[in-house]
Amino acid sequence: MAKTTSPARRATGGFSLIEVLIATVILGAGLLAVLSGLVPCLAVVTASRRYQEVRWVMGLGQLKHPLTDFEELEDLEVEEDDELADEESTLGEGYVFSRKIDEKTVEEGEDDDGLFVLRTEVRWGEGPDDHEEIVQLIYKKDGGSYPP
Repeated sequence: MAKTTSPARRATGGFSLIEVLIATVILGAGLLAVLSGLVPCLAVVTASRRYQEVRWVMGLGQLKHPLTDFEELEDLEVEEDDELADEESTLGEGYVFSRKIDEKTVEEGEDDDGLFVLRTEVRWGEGPDDHEEIVQLIYKKDGGSYPP
């Protein structure tokens, strides 16, 4: 005697089309959430890398053009120096180091405090946000207006 199975008792092998579509939508929504969170992370990594390179170039510039033992304030100024890149790596390529002193005039009857504003800048492009700048005060013992 042959066994016959009723349609209600027959085992289904696999998923229905609607189950596959729902699973695909859920998976797509999850991937979209993960990828949308990844974009800001990549921006932070890029900014961090840029900051590291700028600090490296700033350090190389300070080593090449130290702020010690200057006779005249003009000795501290550095025109655009783009030859600070490390010879063994590409770190620092495309960056320009410069340093300038803001002009200062002492009015007649005022005492000269001997302080000057020194601006050190690293630039890597032509855009308005393509630079980092450090502003320092420099004390010159004899004071005096600048330029002499």
